[in-house]
Amino acid sequence: MSRIDTTTLRRVPVPASLPDYEPAGTPAPEGFVVSRRLRRAVLAWARRHRLATKGLIGRPPLLFVCQGPPGSGKSSQIRVALTSAGVNVVTFAASELTSPDEGANVKALQKRYDECAQIERLTGHLTVLLIDDADIIVSTPPTMQLTINRAAIEAWFQTAADPGATGAPCCLTGNDFRHARPSLLRPQRAVLFTHEPTLEEVAHAACTLLGITTTTEGKLVGDVMAVLGDKPIAFWCEVARQYSEERLLALIEQGLDDEAIAGELATPDRLTPEALEAAVEAALAARSADFLTTTTEPKE
Repeated sequence: MSRIDTTTLRRVPVPASLPDYEPAGTPAPEGFVVSRRLRRAVLAWARRHRLATKGLIGRPPLLFVCQGPPGSGKSSQIRVALTSAGVNVVTFAASELTSPDEGANVKALQKRYDECAQIERLTGHLTVLLIDDADIIVSTPPTMQLTINRAAIEAWFQTAADPGATGAPCCLTGNDFRHARPSLLRPQRAVLFTHEPTLEEVAHAACTLLGITTTTEGKLVGDVMAVLGDKPIAFWCEVARQYSEERLLALIEQGLDDEAIAGELATPDRLTPEALEAAVEAALAARSADFLTTTTEPKE
């Protein structure tokens, strides 16, 4: 794909009524890791949509449905993969669809969907609606009660995804879509992808997050992962945050000024077993620790 001039795209006037969105060409955060399997799957789906908008091929499935363990980085990896490949991404949290008013759920969804189409017209780039935690709106077990008109939302998605319909392509992410209406996930409507990071991918992400560049430091992480192999990428994000926070506090306690602190933080620090152990313990003790364990064992 040709390189996108992000400065030009950011100058495109977008009406104030439209949501914040990540424009095509937004570079990936430094050190961010995207699963090769997930990148290839979502980019192939997005490219088919771009070819279809030019009338070069028939319309592919509207939906890209990505399920997998919590904390495995599904939404963030999809967002980075798409924007770095020249696709606008509008992110919408499924929780925004909760409402006690009959019909308000579908109206909110349709509004965001229409906004995607407007952004695509203004920028000239394919625009994808990314709905995070979508399993709570289309795949909630019957025993769970939510202020969401699930039947109406499922019907909306099914109509929007019918062969021959036109509209912005949608990515749905969530932990489990087994309870979704089977007709919604038929091949002509949806590409279903299961994202389960391998141990190698989790290790790569952990080393990147911690800024590890040497074999010795990598072995430290490997030793910890041998004990905590059930932890997802989100856990290692928390470990990296705790490690960075402790390093910052140590510099503050030394009485350094802001410029000196910034200079120290910009210099890679050697990871010691003691520092890693302290960061891991702090991450395990964090309030969110209960939500940082995968529901399935990582694949070898």
